[in-house]
Parts: sequence; C-alpha cells; structure tokens
Amino acid sequence: MGCRVLSLGTAALCLAGVLMTKVASAQRRVHVDDIVISGRFLYEAADSTGLDEPVLHPFTGTLFDLWPNGALKSECVIEDGEWGFNCQEWHLNGQLRSEEVFDPPYVLWNGWYPDGEVFFQKRFAFEEPSGPFIGVGEELDAKCFTPDGALMPCPEEILWPGESE
Repeated sequence: MGCRVLSLGTAALCLAGVLMTKVASAQRRVHVDDIVISGRFLYEAADSTGLDEPVLHPFTGTLFDLWPNGALKSECVIEDGEWGFNCQEWHLNGQLRSEEVFDPPYVLWNGWYPDGEVFFQKRFAFEEPSGPFIGVGEELDAKCFTPDGALMPCPEEILWPGESE
C-alpha cells in the first residue's frame, strides 16, 4: 500500500491506514474450503477480472474448519500465505484435541483425549521451510499417555479414538 505524504497529517493517516489494513487482515476468519492450498502455501482467490483463472493472493488471517454438526474443528493463524504454527483442534464434544505452538527453536504439539486427559506431548526441532515442506523437523522427544494417565509408547501415527475425520 503506497501513500503520498503531503503533510504530517497525511503521514499519520497513511500510517493509520496501513496499520488498520494489517489488523483487519489478521482478524479475518476464512473457512478452509475457501482457500487454495499449494504445497506449504495458502492462497485466497480474488476476482478473476475476466481472466480464465482466478487471481491468487497469499492469505493472512485465521483459517478454520467445522465438524459436520457445525462445531469448531480447527483454526490456525496464517500470515502472508504461510502456516504460523499456532493451531488448535477440537473434539466433537468441544474439548481441545490438539495444539501446535511455535516456540523457537521448537514446535510443540500437545494432544488431549475427549475427556480432557493428556494424550501426548511432543517437541520438534524447527527447520526453516523449504520447498513444499512447512518446516517441522526431527521429533526431539515425546510422551504419550493412556486415557487413565499411565505412560505408554507413542504410536507412529496419532489416531483419535472414536472420531472420524
């Protein structure tokens, strides 16, 4: 966004407009079906302006998905078309299911059973994104728990009991 600065007043208005645009973008919530995902990048289709293909712009805001019953299933913060590693998922009953948090130099991934008991706690090395990959590296440590809280070996793939995707 460019501004022509004629005075201190127009400079302040220009700055306010840029800040308001960034805040409005960050507060936008868009359903996953309305986003184009290409590798690790997320785009929003704009008016095609008469072209055969829609014009794609990097998405900034909160991406969300819903369960078939309309309950919130997931939401992730996206900035300039890239995953921000701040994502949450919910079980059908509304209980938090998992959370990813970027805590440099790590990505933390925690999960819970539908009753709120801890399912797993995992920590990954963060690697800068490259190519189609989003940047999560080697798993550094992991703890997994049975529904009654006892330690258990972590499964190779996390499967959520009793819920269909």
